[in-house]
Amino acid sequence: MHDASIHTGRKGRLHLTGYENSLLQPIRSVCLILLLSQVAPACFFPDAPPRDGVRTPVRIGSRAETAQAEGLDLFFFEAEEPGRLDAYEHVEAIPERWEGRSRSGEKVLAAVANADRASFNWDDIRSFRNFSGKVVALETEDPEQPVMTATTRFTAGQATTLTLEPLLAEIRVHSLCCDFHARPYAGAHLEHVRIYLTHVRDGCRLDGESQPSWLNAGRLDPERTAALRKPEMVFQTLEGPVGEEVRLPDLRFYAYPNPSEEDALGAPLTRLVIEGTLLGETCYYPIPVHPLEGGKSHVFDITLTRFGTADPDIPATGDQVRLQDAVAPWNEMEAQTQRF
Repeated sequence: MHDASIHTGRKGRLHLTGYENSLLQPIRSVCLILLLSQVAPACFFPDAPPRDGVRTPVRIGSRAETAQAEGLDLFFFEAEEPGRLDAYEHVEAIPERWEGRSRSGEKVLAAVANADRASFNWDDIRSFRNFSGKVVALETEDPEQPVMTATTRFTAGQATTLTLEPLLAEIRVHSLCCDFHARPYAGAHLEHVRIYLTHVRDGCRLDGESQPSWLNAGRLDPERTAALRKPEMVFQTLEGPVGEEVRLPDLRFYAYPNPSEEDALGAPLTRLVIEGTLLGETCYYPIPVHPLEGGKSHVFDITLTRFGTADPDIPATGDQVRLQDAVAPWNEMEAQTQRF
């Protein structure tokens, strides 16, 4: 049992003895925590480094200039295996220049923009491997605010650069027309046109590796497509018929990377499917897109030259569709009218 007493010190101040440590210490701790929550920067070190750590100037850019970014999570990892987490910081507005803090030595800086939309929980991040294995679900994506990532290796204290890049790939239908001049149905129009993606990988790791599971496996799945935050990423309709006059709809679709170079069992190519009614019959023009790379825009000018296939999973042949295509980073592709 403590012996408590109260006495008056200099200038009439009251002093507690006995219970002072046992009663006031918890109160002091709570006050300190509240104070630090107001003034401390949004940065922590898993194991407290000396003072504020080494400061590194970082220039931050993006390959998707029109994509908005709200919130940036930055992770410093040791460059050597096992690549343990050294420091973490979150900033709400993405600056062009930023100064991060870490311990000294060789580091890997990894960044994720718009991670809040993916509902990530960073609590279990202890190494670069943990970080890389986090999976973004297609259903949470928004092409106007896509999840973007970047990594760079550097020496702490030396200026470095981060270039954010979307995990998503963009597939653009720049132009579309029909050219049936050598067919008995010359001059016919494709009507009730729907355009969509099939064999779309529905998840992607932060290291850019897509998950081997599929949305619209072989054909359109209206229920799952409607469940996406932005269903127009994989499905859109085209107003009016398509005929000999070149139309420039510039429709944009989005999917995660698909590294497949050719169709294989369990690893099909992602397809851009044009569906419509020709002479009263439904037909399809499935166009394989490969390689489908994240952060790239795959732009197509498409001419339909004869009846399509009877199955949305059977790729169109060269005598059914004529293509002109190009690949470039997001926002760097200038639309050009093609001659047919």
